[in-house]
Amino acid sequence: NKYGNRVCFARGVYPELNEKYDLLLEKFSGTKVRTDKKQKQTFCDSKMLKSILQRLGFIGNVYEKRIPSWVYSSNDLIKQAFLQGLIDSDGSSNIDEWNCERFSIELTNEQLIKDIKMLCQTLGWKSGKIGTRHRLIKQPFKDGRMIKTNHRSWYFYFYN
Repeated sequence: NKYGNRVCFARGVYPELNEKYDLLLEKFSGTKVRTDKKQKQTFCDSKMLKSILQRLGFIGNVYEKRIPSWVYSSNDLIKQAFLQGLIDSDGSSNIDEWNCERFSIELTNEQLIKDIKMLCQTLGWKSGKIGTRHRLIKQPFKDGRMIKTNHRSWYFYFYN
């Protein structure tokens, strides 16, 4: 497998956050990071970093990955930093009508959404119930045609 030691991160919409995480990936991989053609992912090939991440419990693909169990027993600062990384990559925040910062995360992995909600609860953060969304997404087919596929995702809102 030519991608056997690849470590990837989703890029967000904020260039300063992308740069922050690119620098962290370079620092801990010891290699130069690259981005895909559409600028949606940052990646590097590092056997050492991939091994460290796997030993920490970061395994699985987008549909299978879970929060490692050690995160739940970490101190609150580690839990908050972990959640901040998830918000930076897959979430958003805004100020609601009561002038409180509200966060949301939407993913295609229902179990990971449940894990994130549980982690919020260990911090005493308030959260809403998990919702689901269905939509049609246009994706390129192998021969270049665009096809519509059903896409299901789960989301929830939370406050710290």
